[in-house]
Amino acid sequence: MFRINGIPNQQDFSALNGFIRRMRVSRRFTTIVNKYFNTQCIKIFAKDAGSADWDGKAPFGIVIETLSRKFKEQDKIETVEEYVDDVLSREVNYPTVIGESVMIPHPLMTFAKETAVAAAILKPPVTICKKAVKVIFLLAIEGRPNDDVSILFEFFKQVAMNENLVHTLYEAKDETDFLNRLISISTSIELF
Repeated sequence: MFRINGIPNQQDFSALNGFIRRMRVSRRFTTIVNKYFNTQCIKIFAKDAGSADWDGKAPFGIVIETLSRKFKEQDKIETVEEYVDDVLSREVNYPTVIGESVMIPHPLMTFAKETAVAAAILKPPVTICKKAVKVIFLLAIEGRPNDDVSILFEFFKQVAMNENLVHTLYEAKDETDFLNRLISISTSIELF
């Protein structure tokens, strides 16, 4: 409900347009999450006694390479090497850490065959740009970004700015649990 007292003025019109946009966007979160995420492109990276996830290499590079291979397996990108190189070089110039613990890396020039999102949960968090990154959403974007991509960025921003939501995702037991938690968040998140 939106209340206007008296004759509407320009400020009322702007507020009403913003309210309508927020309602429209929040309903689309769930549809978009279901469209662009799948469990095959989600991985929990754990560094414990029996884990070989990091394999002695730089953690961020390993995460990007692993998720990129998942994109390739799903036929979302052309080549893993070109995609990884583009993402890593973009991060050097334009880091994509938002909030305190979420990152949304994506390539600068390499376009995907099909828009998709891969996700990584980093246990323990990895320090990137002096932040303890817990969750990474890696984007593969087709040549022409569409409205869905803007909605995805808005969704990631809302999640990143709420440490309780990040913690909810971080505590996922496996890839299916992560996706279920993400879908649950997408149905309940409110835009400010």
